[in-house]
Amino acid sequence: MTKVLSHFPFITVEEFEEACRHIDRWSEFELSLAGPVSLKLSKSTSLNAIHKPDEDGDENEVNEDDEELLQSDSNVPPAVRLDYEIMLSTSYRVPVVYMQCRDSYLSIDQVYDALVPASGSSAMRAVGVLGALSMTDHPLTGLPAYFVHPCRTAEAIRSSSASSQMDPLAYMMLWFGVIGSSVGLSVPTKVALHSNICN
Repeated sequence: MTKVLSHFPFITVEEFEEACRHIDRWSEFELSLAGPVSLKLSKSTSLNAIHKPDEDGDENEVNEDDEELLQSDSNVPPAVRLDYEIMLSTSYRVPVVYMQCRDSYLSIDQVYDALVPASGSSAMRAVGVLGALSMTDHPLTGLPAYFVHPCRTAEAIRSSSASSQMDPLAYMMLWFGVIGSSVGLSVPTKVALHSNICN
């Protein structure tokens, strides 16, 4: 991958597909070519071991033996299976991550608590009227899904990069670091090790 993005901080359909194909080869993500190109990942997330800041602002894990805390949301399972899907927004021309919870419903506050690091929660909630994390209909299934709204993604990518000269895979690695990490996704290690950005 030596081709530089044609319109940084935006990414074209072809560039997104090229990066997705590379990520699919070296990670647990599954490439889907049925309909719009997307990357899919399912993972379990514990709701009992949510990181919360203490009085000093440090993140601490909630004690899983705290009966009062556990009974306060007794209708929420201790862990849920989340389906992530990363697709390209054709209107914003940036990747968007959609999240759906299998077999249970999570409120927006539970999603923030379970996925968003406490250090970034206030900033995400302060974006726009509803916050960066919103609910919408999944573009393919029509079912309710949470997503990180793409309206400020290009701005975040631009301000996080020292250079606009990057290939599609480097762009996606930056996207994982800036946007994906805000909802529990991280740069796939094997992808980073096999990409040009680690050389």
